Amino acid sequence: MGGKPEYVDIVGVNYYAHNQWIDGGTWIEVDHPRYGPLHHILRNIHARYGRPMFIAETGIEAHERPLWLRYLAGEVAQARVLGVPMEGICWYPITDYPGWLDDRHCPAGLLGYVEADGTRPVYKPLADEILSQRTSFEVSRPRRQDGRSGSAKVAGPGRRGRLRTDD
Repeated sequence: MGGKPEYVDIVGVNYYAHNQWIDGGTWIEVDHPRYGPLHHILRNIHARYGRPMFIAETGIEAHERPLWLRYLAGEVAQARVLGVPMEGICWYPITDYPGWLDDRHCPAGLLGYVEADGTRPVYKPLADEILSQRTSFEVSRPRRQDGRSGSAKVAGPGRRGRLRTDD
């Protein structure tokens, strides 16, 4: 397609709990001996492309959401220790959604379904973990050459633990 390395500013990596597989078998669980630590994978990708990186898409359902974010943030921190310029983590999707095949409620987001009054309930355990990781990420974030950290602002929940939407 005529691409060139200089056209790439940043490399986004999607990563989910079921991303590692045994060919012809099932996925490799995080605690399995053949599981490759994410920070090693990130180091290898960075060695190939030599560009800043971020987790472009990750998520998991139900009560595992805050635990998964904590795990990923730890792996990102370890990758940074190895010299990988990790710029952030994007939780996807940010809202709960109906299942792809069966329309079941998939509680995967920070925000639940829109309610009759136009609000979305906030999943507080994930909101708390995001705020916790935001603080630790900013503390460990390297400074840019212009001296700024480049950190994005993260909005917290509104009154009564809900965010308003116009959808």
